[in-house]
Amino acid sequence: MTNEDSVAQYDDRLDYLEKLIEERDLRYDARFIATEKLVASDIKALRDTTTIVVSTFREAMAKAEQAQDTWNVLHNDLVRKMENQYQQMMPREEALGKFEDIKQCIANLRESRSAAEGKSGGLHAGWAYLMGGVVLLATVTHLVLSLVQATSK
Repeated sequence: MTNEDSVAQYDDRLDYLEKLIEERDLRYDARFIATEKLVASDIKALRDTTTIVVSTFREAMAKAEQAQDTWNVLHNDLVRKMENQYQQMMPREEALGKFEDIKQCIANLRESRSAAEGKSGGLHAGWAYLMGGVVLLATVTHLVLSLVQATSK
């Protein structure tokens, strides 16, 4: 092979390599452009999704805050009612003392009633004897008067 042949061969190879490089360069450019478009669309979708999520989150936070405010109002009302109820109630020890006083009063009433029944039992019997005597006297008087009238006729 002559120098010219080797130079021609070299030029052919160089042309072949340049075409190969250009072809690969076009492929890489096409891939790069496709990847760039894909990344851009993914970023846009991600932004849209993020916007939706943030919007939803804000709505949820607003509802949660509103629910918390409502709960706080109800809870504060309940606490106030319980405080009022607590202020109106007497302490346990005081209530137990009052119950003991009431039990003692009931026991005293039972004792005085028993004593009164013993005394009044005699009084009731006395009234019964008195009334019986009055009725007996009236009956005897009626009989005597009836006999007197019957004998005088």
